[in-house]
Parts: sequence; structure tokens; C-alpha cells
Amino acid sequence: MRRLAGCVWIPRRRTYHNITHPSLPNYIAATSGLPQAALGRFRSDCNAVGRCRTRAESMIKSCQPQFKSPYAASHNPAVYYRGLTDCSEHDVGLGQLQRDLDADNPDGKPFELESEDCVRLLREGVQYYHRYVSFWHLERYELCARDTSRNLRLFAFVRQYARHTKDKLQFDQWRPYVTMMHARAVATPLIGLKEYGAALGAISTGLRIILGLERAHLGGKS
Repeated sequence: MRRLAGCVWIPRRRTYHNITHPSLPNYIAATSGLPQAALGRFRSDCNAVGRCRTRAESMIKSCQPQFKSPYAASHNPAVYYRGLTDCSEHDVGLGQLQRDLDADNPDGKPFELESEDCVRLLREGVQYYHRYVSFWHLERYELCARDTSRNLRLFAFVRQYARHTKDKLQFDQWRPYVTMMHARAVATPLIGLKEYGAALGAISTGLRIILGLERAHLGGKS
């Protein structure tokens, strides 16, 4: 790898291995270029080298240090670098990506997903499907909810950017099912905790979304 994470230049290597566990020290090592022995108190004493640009999925506000599922600050090393005075400008949510592309290419074509892009995204979504079904049977409901939420965001992404209607429908046909699985994954552990009101709220939300999808399609809306 010659350039990693858009931050630093490192020597070309044939492979890259983690230096330790859990994940955060590895992100710091990868973006700072420091070996494990030099990391020290990495949460406060390391500074990134060069310019960084992070677009973090599910991050609510720029340079967010607080954990709020599904966003995990420990997977976003920028928030741990005390020397990044412009962190709030360069460590932003994934939604900023399209705005950045438009600003960099004011005369360019709008971002669109071609059919071959959608094919690859669908294959990726199927991998998440197999995983969340496995989590469901293992009764890891929080992980099932995480992955179903991810696929619902994928469907919304394709619906917004796919060039062809047929590609949008290829994903949209699965929205009722994944919405149902997400509602079940959220509600089931709440029932186990006897939080019946919260469980009913999750189920009602899922039903409302599914009925809305039905009305939209029966009404001829795209």
C-alpha cells in the first residue's frame, strides 16, 4: 500500500497486518504511520501526518467523539488526534460526499449508479442478508437490527442515485421484508425485557412503513 486513508505516505508493502486488539490502535497506527512501540498514549499524544478527509457513515455531527449506534467513534481515528484543528471541517458524515463531488466538479454530470454498479451493490446486500439471518437464529438481535438497518440505507441510496427505474425496483422489492425483519429484531429483545410499549412501538413503526410502501406502489408512484 502506497497511500492509506488519504492521510500519510508509507512504504510499499505486500501485506498489512494488525498490530494489536481491539481495532482503535490499528486505525491510529495505520493513519499515523507509527509502530506499536511508538504509539504511547495514542488517545491524546499522536497527531496525524498530512491532510485527511473522512466521511463516516451514520455520524450525526462532524468530528463526533460520542458513540451512537451504529456509529462507532473507535473506527474514526480523526477524533483522537488533538492536532487536527480543522477536524470539524474534514471529518464529516457520509452525506457530505455528494456535496463534495458537486463542488469539485461544478460542470460535471450528477452522480448516478449504472446497472453494473447496482449489480455489485446487490451482491453486497445479499452477503449482509445471509449474515443478519444468521444473527437472528443465533438470537443476536442487536446485530440483526444493525445489518437490516444497513441494507435499508443501501436501498435508499440506490433509490436516490440509480439511473434506471428497473434497478431501483430490484432493490425496492425487498424493502417490506427487510423492514419486517428490522422491526422484529428491535422488538424481540424488548419483549424479553418486558418493555412491551417500546416493542409495540417498533412493530407499529415497521407496519406503518410497509403499508406506506404498499400505498406508494399501488398508487403508481416510483
